[in-house]
Amino acid sequence: MKKINQSGFSLIELVVVSSLLLAVAAIAFPMAGTQYERTQMTKFGSQLEYFLKQARMTAMEKGKNVSLCHQSTANREFLAMQLQDSTATTACDGVRYKTMELPYQEQMRFDSTALNGYYDPRGKYQYATGQSSASICIDVQQRSFIRFSLRAFGLEQSRGKGTCS
Repeated sequence: MKKINQSGFSLIELVVVSSLLLAVAAIAFPMAGTQYERTQMTKFGSQLEYFLKQARMTAMEKGKNVSLCHQSTANREFLAMQLQDSTATTACDGVRYKTMELPYQEQMRFDSTALNGYYDPRGKYQYATGQSSASICIDVQQRSFIRFSLRAFGLEQSRGKGTCS
């Protein structure tokens, strides 16, 4: 009897290799999504930090109070830098100097509670009457957050797990 040389893979080899590939994919895809969210949040955090520092520098350069105003219009949210004059009574009064569009994604939430103060010409953040803190916080699907706290002469950044509280 002659021996026949066969080449190729057996069915069992194909099943084993495909099951290993599926196991690797089941682990890798959720991690890739989480990393993408983290990258997006870090990118936005850097842009926001630059915008806040720019507001402080603008107040010092122009010699005017500069406030930050969170506004929403037709599915768009943005943070506006407002140049204040002596007649301004709220953070959103004044001449809009620059704006920064905020991310409008279902998984990313923006919280700007207690953002009613302004930077004065010395670069010091002045809280609104009766206010002792001002912060801007971004969280992604209630899993992690970045918070920027506006201090008198600086900006403090903190990160953590969970939501903005």
